[in-house]
Amino acid sequence: MSTDVRFEADFLRAALLVGLVRETDVHAWAESLLGAGEDEGGRLTDVLLAPAELTAIREALRPISEPGTPCQVGMALLAFLAGDPSAAALSVADQLRVLSLLRREGMVSPQLAAAIKLFEDRYMLASAGVAGEPAPTPEEMRAWLAATVAAN
Repeated sequence: MSTDVRFEADFLRAALLVGLVRETDVHAWAESLLGAGEDEGGRLTDVLLAPAELTAIREALRPISEPGTPCQVGMALLAFLAGDPSAAALSVADQLRVLSLLRREGMVSPQLAAAIKLFEDRYMLASAGVAGEPAPTPEEMRAWLAATVAAN
């Protein structure tokens, strides 16, 4: 199985965890690779046979995934979040939910984790009505994501 397939499996495991892809998306991915003759050892078949539910699909992907550095997968997820139209349409709260999970799972660098934490704090304080604390705007989040992906 190629390194790209292993990285894609690792990416999909993480994307499922944070809610950026659905289980049916993973089935479609595995099906497309099977059509290209990529099923080494029946592992993609195992993904297709797994029930379309979070834990089962993530566990079926585990033997395929490349246990690379979490930050590589985290950056790929940030790029996906910045570039995918459906992900870009997420509300600030939903974007922060995804970013918070990446931060808590250690999938971003300490510098990015600190920036995400500042967004979380601002959102929380603004939601609580603390005067002078503006919530992050969708435009601000999009600009930060674009700049972060471009810099890395």
